[in-house]
Amino acid sequence: MVKLVIFDLDGVIVDSEVKNKERLYSFLVQYNPNITFADVCKTAGFGNTETKKYVGEVTGMDADEAYGLYGQFKKSWNGIKSYGDIVNQDAVELLKWLKDNSYLIALASSSTRKKLNVKLSESDTLQYFDYLVSAEEVERGKPDPQMFLKAAEHFNVNVCNCVVIEDSPVGIEAGKRAGMTVIARDNRILPVDTSRADYRTYDLKEAIPFIQNK
Repeated sequence: MVKLVIFDLDGVIVDSEVKNKERLYSFLVQYNPNITFADVCKTAGFGNTETKKYVGEVTGMDADEAYGLYGQFKKSWNGIKSYGDIVNQDAVELLKWLKDNSYLIALASSSTRKKLNVKLSESDTLQYFDYLVSAEEVERGKPDPQMFLKAAEHFNVNVCNCVVIEDSPVGIEAGKRAGMTVIARDNRILPVDTSRADYRTYDLKEAIPFIQNK
């Protein structure tokens, strides 16, 4: 029986992954014309450390130098004005249903705690979560399962009673390595492989019967 549902943030609660990958691609293609958008989409779910390493490898530069340039580039990028504009309503509907039916709800995100709070506040979803895990509170990010295991440990819930909701291959891998059931929220634009998930959907409301019967 499912007791705890653990959500990813970007790509699940807010539809920010597409914008983030467009921004990263626009930066990298200046230094490596052979890079494709599909290549960049493979970084979905990466934290800052993994992204920094990737930027260094693609540009052929020192990782710290390249990531610093990317940081400057991000300041000029006309992207997301408010996370409230890109909230996924199907995720909100699932959160409401879970709260109304007394499930424990956690969030495990590769964002910093400060950025995590901004995203949840602007999307008006902070009130649904009983526990938050940010990148700063673990030693190893996804695909390591540490984030998910930390959430389960906080509630003293067995991993077999936990469901993870993810949208990226590294997040799905982390959930599987944690021994948890994984639901993938697929995206019609990002070409990412979610085949390892136990259940896949474009609309998270469709996952309600799966959670009920698990």
